[in-house]
Amino acid sequence: MTETSNGIPTGTPSSTSTVSSTKKPVLIGIVVAVVLSAVFNFGIWYGMGLQPNKSANPVTSSSATSTQSLGSVATVASVADPYVVTIYLSPTDDKKKQQPNLNLPMFQRQEPQSRSIMERRPIGAGVIIQSDGYILTSSHVLRPNYDVNVTLNDKRKFDAKVIGKDPFMDLAVIKIDANDLPVAKFGDSNKMRTGDWAIAVGSPFGFEHSVTLGIVSGIGRSLDQLNNNMDMIQTDAALNPGNSGGPLLNAKGEVIGINTAIRNLAQNISFAIPADHAQAIAADLRAHGNIARPYLGLNMMDIDAQTSKAMNYPDANGVVVAYVVQDSPCEKAGLYQHDLIEKVDNVPVSSTIEVRKIVQMHKPDDVLVFSLMRKDGHEIRKVKLGTYPESFSN
Repeated sequence: MTETSNGIPTGTPSSTSTVSSTKKPVLIGIVVAVVLSAVFNFGIWYGMGLQPNKSANPVTSSSATSTQSLGSVATVASVADPYVVTIYLSPTDDKKKQQPNLNLPMFQRQEPQSRSIMERRPIGAGVIIQSDGYILTSSHVLRPNYDVNVTLNDKRKFDAKVIGKDPFMDLAVIKIDANDLPVAKFGDSNKMRTGDWAIAVGSPFGFEHSVTLGIVSGIGRSLDQLNNNMDMIQTDAALNPGNSGGPLLNAKGEVIGINTAIRNLAQNISFAIPADHAQAIAADLRAHGNIARPYLGLNMMDIDAQTSKAMNYPDANGVVVAYVVQDSPCEKAGLYQHDLIEKVDNVPVSSTIEVRKIVQMHKPDDVLVFSLMRKDGHEIRKVKLGTYPESFSN
């Protein structure tokens, strides 16, 4: 075989034996690749715990057998679809209406769109929790001066009544006039493990009953941006506007969470409220219509050595007040930006989570004593807790 100056063959093989010997490694490589691919796909299918039902009628055709083998996620979706609803909003008064929130919390805001587009786009999703028409969804999906409309999986449409909202935990219960509806089966969110399969169902950007697959990326996540201390589920299942209020499912098709937020400027970092918490809140909302949450009206941040030095708080332990909300209980009590909270009700605090846990043990109108450090000395301020504003969900 002759070669060019750069080593590329230019001659022609002199016999068929050379061609045959060249093809053998290629054929072997193809066979190995096919086998490995089959083993990999079988591992995914088996690992999800969604093997075909052995008691089912045998399938004779090879194409049907292949469909069963690849239908694990489809099986979960088919279980969930009947109890997942799509939620639309329609303005009650053009003069008073507010722009519907098409975004999950923390999602980058979009440019306002025309009324015609807004009215035909699903705003969110929901989960049927009682056969007589009670539906669990996200609080931020619902807006003042907008009627709530629900479309079921079988395309029936209903007007919905808002039963109760808990903006603090971003959950709400609505009701439609229907009976004998399919009801979601909830799983035990306490048994979830990082790496478990996670499947989301919703109507992102108007694509009703879309299914996305991922895993549980983390558990016990706290989102300060949502002003709560809920231990949330993190998943990499893709969520978009229209997924809010829809279910996050395990491999058995059980609801393990209610999708509520995505991380802005990130790829597939999404969050859901654990099913155990969501069920308890839904029960309270059905019974009472609201949940009175204590409200401080300030944003806090943990302090580290560098921040402490920059603020002239040497060797200080506590929580820094980042800003105080106007007309809030903390503003009325005389708390200011850059105050260092050292104690709450004489209990030393070193993180925002510790402050929130103390606050959440109280009710609106309770009085808490804040021990503060300021550049000019120490101060004591008494804060009468307010009620968490419903408008914060809008």
